[in-house]
Amino acid sequence: MAVTIRDVAREAGVSVATVSHALTGYTDISVKTRQKIQETARRLGYQPNVNGRNLASKKSNRIALIIPDLLKRERKDNITFRMIQGVYGYCSSHGLEVAVYAHDPEEMTYRQFCESHAVEGILISDMITEDQRLQELMEIPVPFVAMHSECLAPEQRIGMDNAAAAADMTRYLLKNGHRKILVAAGSEGSMEQADRMIGVLSAMGQENLSLQEEDILDWGQGEAGEEQQAYRKMKEYLSHYGTGHHTAVLCFSDYIAFGIKRAIREAGYRIPEDFSLTGFGDSSIGEYMEPALTTVEWDPLDCGYAAAKRLHERMRQKKDTEKSFIPYRIAGRDSVMDRTNA
Repeated sequence: MAVTIRDVAREAGVSVATVSHALTGYTDISVKTRQKIQETARRLGYQPNVNGRNLASKKSNRIALIIPDLLKRERKDNITFRMIQGVYGYCSSHGLEVAVYAHDPEEMTYRQFCESHAVEGILISDMITEDQRLQELMEIPVPFVAMHSECLAPEQRIGMDNAAAAADMTRYLLKNGHRKILVAAGSEGSMEQADRMIGVLSAMGQENLSLQEEDILDWGQGEAGEEQQAYRKMKEYLSHYGTGHHTAVLCFSDYIAFGIKRAIREAGYRIPEDFSLTGFGDSSIGEYMEPALTTVEWDPLDCGYAAAKRLHERMRQKKDTEKSFIPYRIAGRDSVMDRTNA
């Protein structure tokens, strides 16, 4: 079996990104680390992808925009569309072409796509570190930036500071008198979920509060979407606790909030009188809910634009000027009741 870049990284005790940079001439690697990686690669017999090296030497002013499973998406289309708008907004004003990959990787691998289009850089959305397709991308020695992804080092991704945003939303509820908060965290196992939980716990800890098992609604990966899973979990919660056990539900996505809202309404309870409800920046629909949903707002267009700018700078081997995090704000609306005097 051929030695991969991941094998070299594991043996050298560094990241895949560090190996890629060390073997392709980037200047952000120390001499000592570069020598160690080169020696490890020689010892293991690692052979870099020749076609990938040819890619890096050509100047096409073309980038690959890879959006896994784009053609299968439904409710995420608004976020994805805004990200694409941001990418094209930057690229069109800086003379860059964009080649979009939206196919099943069984039809054409990411590497085949990048090689056939002679790209100088890669943008990817919604990829997690455990995705095996990541190694495929890392073996192509061209710059790489991830959008809205749990991927790689901070300099290789652009997105929202999930921990900070979740902490701010928690403080918003605490400021409005909510001490008994139910956290609808969603599917287990993602870095995004973990970061948001860190933010919640941090904000509550500052008020000498904590979360117990009964204060968290989460679930494993399943066929049903987040909204449907949240609906089922909240129905179970309401049948067991009813109202009064918690005064607010803090959701880790707007779609989770939609499912929670449906369960609350079907059980005959009111928002925000019986349960205040908050979302987390996944949709523009929340503004038009009744009552309007309090949520963390961010603009995917900003994410796409900033990611394209960072990639362009890395293609020219310039120092990154973009921050890893894009702006967000707490959009306070009618779904949260002020209980400070309750």
